[in-house]
Amino acid sequence: KMVQRVLPHCEVMHVLKALQLLDKNRKIRQLANRIQKIECDHPHLVVEETKDNDEDRGPAQQDRNNRKKKKMDKTKRKERPATAESAMPPREEEMTKKKKRAIDKYRMQKRLLEADTDVHYGTDEHANSAVTELVASASVSGALARKIREWARTTLTSDFLEFVLLGMPTEAWKEMADLVHFSPTDFALPYFLTEIHRDSPRAKAEAEELKQGEEEGKEKEEEYHFVSCMRRFLDNLESNKEIAEQFLEGIATEFPQVYLNYSLLRRYRPISTNARIMEDLAFRVPLDTVIWYYEEFHSASSKCESIVQERLASGIHAL
Repeated sequence: KMVQRVLPHCEVMHVLKALQLLDKNRKIRQLANRIQKIECDHPHLVVEETKDNDEDRGPAQQDRNNRKKKKMDKTKRKERPATAESAMPPREEEMTKKKKRAIDKYRMQKRLLEADTDVHYGTDEHANSAVTELVASASVSGALARKIREWARTTLTSDFLEFVLLGMPTEAWKEMADLVHFSPTDFALPYFLTEIHRDSPRAKAEAEELKQGEEEGKEKEEEYHFVSCMRRFLDNLESNKEIAEQFLEGIATEFPQVYLNYSLLRRYRPISTNARIMEDLAFRVPLDTVIWYYEEFHSASSKCESIVQERLASGIHAL
């Protein structure tokens, strides 16, 4: 019940940070399994990890020890005789190098997660309290995942999701979808999940197949919605600034919600410097947004001042 009360007041990054904290132990186990699998297939990549007590030595001592270790490793590499790895066939040697890069990456990620997890909640004398044990044993349970999906269904509006797809990074949404297993019906926009994964290898492969089918004379099936139209319009706007006038006649007429995305439109000079477009935006964009960016509207057209005054005269409810 407490989670259901708090979630509506949380930002997306707050929810993701909490999920990452709860999922750390599973992530560490996953990385450990990957490391173990590579070590089993390539025994020469096994590294004996030293178990130093970092709490008993200061940063200066740690830095000296790290420099000393690097110097010793460099000396060992110079004095190391030819090994079985150096006598490998080129193809097998390249595969070994790839596995070494992979296992080094997994080890680094595992160390960072372990260092971030190894924190004390409260004073030192209560380091082994129930709070620490609770955090250490926590995970993203099915019940919590259902609450997050319910939060997405009831709290995230279509206008907000459209703005995310057009003007915000989507990496956080991909990670959250991986943790709680969203479905298309969990969002006000049925195509939200498809759009945040549009840069994935699978989506690119499907796009390439559609492109090949179009070249062969087959009909190309493409989703038609506000985000796809806006993305196509803005992409073409960069190469052809003359189509800015089509903003009023096309997308703005068919999709009125475009007026809720001024923070995105203002990034494009063919729009922000066009007097006719800015006058229309001053009349239709939410009044609080127009007032916040008033200098941009006024610099584009002096008529925006009278438009704002008329809207203010219509009453405080216009805000």
